[in-house]
Amino acid sequence: MLKKFRELLVPTNNKNLDFTEKTVTVKQNELILRKSRVTDTLDYMNLQKEVYYYQPWPAQIVQMELRNKKALYLSLEHSKKLVGFIGVSIVNDAEVHITNIAVSPDFQRQGIGHLLINQVMDYFRNLGYKQMSLEVDTTNTDAIRLYEAFSFNVRKLQEKYYVKNNHDAYEMITDL
Repeated sequence: MLKKFRELLVPTNNKNLDFTEKTVTVKQNELILRKSRVTDTLDYMNLQKEVYYYQPWPAQIVQMELRNKKALYLSLEHSKKLVGFIGVSIVNDAEVHITNIAVSPDFQRQGIGHLLINQVMDYFRNLGYKQMSLEVDTTNTDAIRLYEAFSFNVRKLQEKYYVKNNHDAYEMITDL
């Protein structure tokens, strides 16, 4: 058990998941993109409640993920308010996995999702990873279209993947 916990907190490879804060502009909105912090937990919880129709990750899981040394979470802020985030976890030496992505309804359809995915794809490609995967609800056609724009393809169908609504999920993958 201790070994498993240590693996979450200490990367198995020696790639450091630091991220330099930067200012980005989307639709004339100046936004700050930065590495997420544990202090972002409440903002993550609130944004998930706005975006998802099902119960968001519990705060303890969010905090565990934000501390995970084998994951990178990025926060996007507008006027010091969280408007989007994305999380990516290392699967193995070749593959990374988008664990969560959310964009505030007030900022949807403005290219924020594209920006977040572009950022993590470039980031992990530069670290030498070869593939990126994710799961998506089969009924979420907008998200599927977004992922297809980045050449994600269905790897397999996971039946009743989402416990709260028994929806199926596509496991999708793309080359970096």
